Amino acid sequence: MHQHRKTPLRVPIVAAIVAILVSFLFGGVTRASDETSLQSAATQSANEAQSSVAVTATAATNNEDQSSSGVVATATTTDKDAQPANGGHGCISRDISPGEVDTLLQTQDGSVEFTAYEAVRFSITLTLEEGHCSGDSIIISVPSELGTDGDDSPVPMTTPSGVVIGYATYNGTARTVTVTLTEQVEVPGRQDFHASAWWTVHMEPSLVPGETRELRWNVDGVIRRQSIQVGACDGCSVIGNNPSKWGSVDGNTQHVTVVLPTADHDGQEFVVTDTLTSPGQQFVCSDLLVGRVGVYHSAGPWGQPMYDRFQDPTVVSCDSSKATLSVTLNTGEKARLQLNVGVDAADPGPWSDSATITSQDKSWEVSTRVVRRESGGNAGFTPTPTPAPSPSPSAPAPTPSTSPTPEPTPSVTPTPSASPSPSPSAPSPSVTPTPSPSTTPSTPTPSPSATPTPSPSTTPTRRPVPLPTPVIERYKEPTPSAIPTPAPQHKKLAVTGTSGDVVTSAVALVTLGGFLIWARRRQTAHSER
Repeated sequence: MHQHRKTPLRVPIVAAIVAILVSFLFGGVTRASDETSLQSAATQSANEAQSSVAVTATAATNNEDQSSSGVVATATTTDKDAQPANGGHGCISRDISPGEVDTLLQTQDGSVEFTAYEAVRFSITLTLEEGHCSGDSIIISVPSELGTDGDDSPVPMTTPSGVVIGYATYNGTARTVTVTLTEQVEVPGRQDFHASAWWTVHMEPSLVPGETRELRWNVDGVIRRQSIQVGACDGCSVIGNNPSKWGSVDGNTQHVTVVLPTADHDGQEFVVTDTLTSPGQQFVCSDLLVGRVGVYHSAGPWGQPMYDRFQDPTVVSCDSSKATLSVTLNTGEKARLQLNVGVDAADPGPWSDSATITSQDKSWEVSTRVVRRESGGNAGFTPTPTPAPSPSPSAPAPTPSTSPTPEPTPSVTPTPSASPSPSPSAPSPSVTPTPSPSTTPSTPTPSPSATPTPSPSTTPTRRPVPLPTPVIERYKEPTPSAIPTPAPQHKKLAVTGTSGDVVTSAVALVTLGGFLIWARRRQTAHSER
């Protein structure tokens, strides 16, 4: 009975131990399972998050593409409707506005005073707005004080490279300038067009000596006023005694004016012999004179003749290069006559002309240099900056291509960095040959088991403390896989979380099994007794 009473006491103890061990075993497994579940959940969440991010990014990209597409479409439409020709998107046909036009009048000699019959230069300057088309134009009325003798052929407004962006035409009769643009203003890649045209004319005798005169420019309906100071012409109202001569050219005809000396007695005869001295000139004897000879004995405030009568001269002789005429005057009278000289319209000139005037025992020589009516024009523009950026994108392209070249350098850098990491473990074998004779006696085998771990990790450079051969052999196993191999294994253990608990549980089961067998045998032995 006493032995039978002891048996149940051991059984509950064993059962309790088993329960504890089972709880420990399955608790570890549960923990591992929980960790695995948590890891799976975390992985799933991460995947879902990545998937969500990817979807969002895709959606954002699509939205951006759609938005960008919409913007481009709108920009293209806007550009076609509103962008200027020099941007490459067409032009908007319209008149040149007064704000794009400047006017200027100045004397040939640079003086501040203007006088009648004086040669002056006036100009029209354009600073064009963007987007003009071929055919855009404007009409400017010049002041009525400017002479009608300006060049009436179209003046090309030309750039130094020969590009004509417009033509300006002066109509002396109407005293207007018409500017018309060419298709060159529509060529892409050009902006900031500017141009000008100028003409040389003579001031009209309507000026009053010494006055301040207000000139009026009419720029497409906008009136601009310019004040000028008119000079004096002392003694001009008194006719001079000496002869004079000048000329002008209009197309294929020269007009040469000869002013005779003042007659000092009645019935005085003057013989005029005019000789052409330049090639390309010729007299047309059938049309030698322009009108009749004007006779006067007084002049206006600017020396202009106040004609008393007109008379026909006597043509003594005429050929293609020389013409001789005779004019009879009374006391105090002067006369003017004008000759026609034919020239080639394509001949730019200038030409020279001389005349000899004789009267009884007196003789005078007069000559002139005849030039065409003077006019000119110029223009310019600035290339748009769009071509400049196109080289700049291609310039950066070499930079990225060179930046990969440094990449080999970083790729080489890991090699040195990898060599230091093996060096903690490698120094020990490399050092052992040298110090092994001196170190082996001083450091026996017991301490190496503790020292292997700290010595390489703490001071890899401490060569005087090498590890013994057994420890080095033990470290050789991880060395081939290098430092990176243990790191992933450690991560695996940390991620699964099962290996440590399973080993512990296995040991507990073996111990429990041994204990149960021993208890069973002892109980059987007791029963047999």
